[in-house]
Amino acid sequence: MFLKGLNFLRKTRRRQLDKFARYEDYDIGHMANLLDIIKHISEMTYEESCFINGIIRYFKPQKLLEIGVSQGGSSCVILNAIKDRPKAKCHSVDWSDDLYTDRTRKTGWKAKEMFPDNPQWYLHTGVDIAEIIEDNIGGSIELLLLDTVHLHPAETLGFLSVFPYLTNDAIVILHDVNLAFFWIDWELIREEIPAYATTILLNSIVADKTTLNSFYEDFKHPNIAAFQINADTRRYISDVFRSLFMPWGMKVHERIISATEKLIKDKYSADLFELYERSVQQNRRHQENRERIKKC
Repeated sequence: MFLKGLNFLRKTRRRQLDKFARYEDYDIGHMANLLDIIKHISEMTYEESCFINGIIRYFKPQKLLEIGVSQGGSSCVILNAIKDRPKAKCHSVDWSDDLYTDRTRKTGWKAKEMFPDNPQWYLHTGVDIAEIIEDNIGGSIELLLLDTVHLHPAETLGFLSVFPYLTNDAIVILHDVNLAFFWIDWELIREEIPAYATTILLNSIVADKTTLNSFYEDFKHPNIAAFQINADTRRYISDVFRSLFMPWGMKVHERIISATEKLIKDKYSADLFELYERSVQQNRRHQENRERIKKC
């Protein structure tokens, strides 16, 4: 048994994720009041925002979690999508208190402005998800939106921290699954950035999957995807742990390493905990060697 001590919500949703469905077209009229925000604030395209809206409107999750907030563009999409269901709640989590592109603004400022004092929204900043999920959020999460730094292993660690708290048929949405090519082809970027994190997670997870049905002409693949948890996801979760042995594209803060270690030790089997520990050790050594070579 790979997972232990979990309190899953034992239910099966009547609606299952359909890889042929056009979720971006579902209840699209509900997005009309967000056009200006998406155009000027959101870091997603209109079609990507509609994909999120459609999934939420179709599956009607009661408890949602967003990791990666920035200005709050996607938070606005989520809150708008659940506004007619007052019992639905969204927790949004971001490592930074301040907006990463403008330190004079606070993370989530646009969502706070558009949805002031919203009782459906809980914003947690300056923390990692592994530090707060047990005490501040809890289980029975039916939808997860992952959109953080995109450097491996950020999204994978985030997902593994949340996985024990997801329902048996939860939907997970991953943004920027094709971001690496975007970075490379931007004229102002002169250095290749290994923004593969969501792609690695999407390709290592065993689940029913779907993507947006459109993409930029130059990039040949959609930049947003979703998958639905099933029995095989739990059975083969070790594949996600093994993806941690790919070289990490970032130095993970020790707070995150420690909090994730505690959570994995508590929620997963000893074998999976050992995989996590070994991946941390290997990547620390790899990063030390990388720094040594740079100094030569």
